[in-house]
Amino acid sequence: MPRRLDPGDIDLVICATSSPDDLFGDAPSIAHAVGCDSSKVVAFDLTAACSGFLFGIVTASQFLSNGGVGGAKNALVIGADALTRWVDWEDRNSCILFGDGAGAMVLSSEGNGDDSSDGDDSDDGFGILGYAMHSNGGGYKDLKCIYRGEPKKISTPGEGTIVHDGSYDLMTMNGRKVYSFATREVPNVLQEALDQAGMSVDQVDHLLLHQ
Repeated sequence: MPRRLDPGDIDLVICATSSPDDLFGDAPSIAHAVGCDSSKVVAFDLTAACSGFLFGIVTASQFLSNGGVGGAKNALVIGADALTRWVDWEDRNSCILFGDGAGAMVLSSEGNGDDSSDGDDSDDGFGILGYAMHSNGGGYKDLKCIYRGEPKKISTPGEGTIVHDGSYDLMTMNGRKVYSFATREVPNVLQEALDQAGMSVDQVDHLLLHQ
């Protein structure tokens, strides 16, 4: 049985979100809310849209595998979005595809907590066996939620200064382009991940895909 952790055992909190409640980041307030030790925990948000949770898991794994003095041992990775705030409810091609949800997991570098007397620290089969990640900004126009600033003139010496009140447009998506990209690239990245893990397709029991 995996050992139970207290909030004070958490060294790292990553919140993967594209719709934070706080523009400065939700992870620090989440860490505080669950009772993490503010004298040691590191907390930050990560924005990678649909891939955010995957990116968060891989990022946390790099901290956990870094080791050394002060290295993280336990990480809380959260994926949370409230995309109904940003969908265009008049666009039936896209609004039906997006919703609100959240999930979390704890990653640990300390094994399964089985204090075996022989000191064997062999691989128990759990953990990140392999991964593959890519980013292609060339298709950003096909799925985006763009900043929209409203100009406002404020009084300063001379003719004044134009600043902008912050806001965002509603989300837009070219469904055909996104579908074409996903069906073309996902099989390739799956094979990359399998190759890194040293596994074959025949060894895979389940595929959990998002897109």
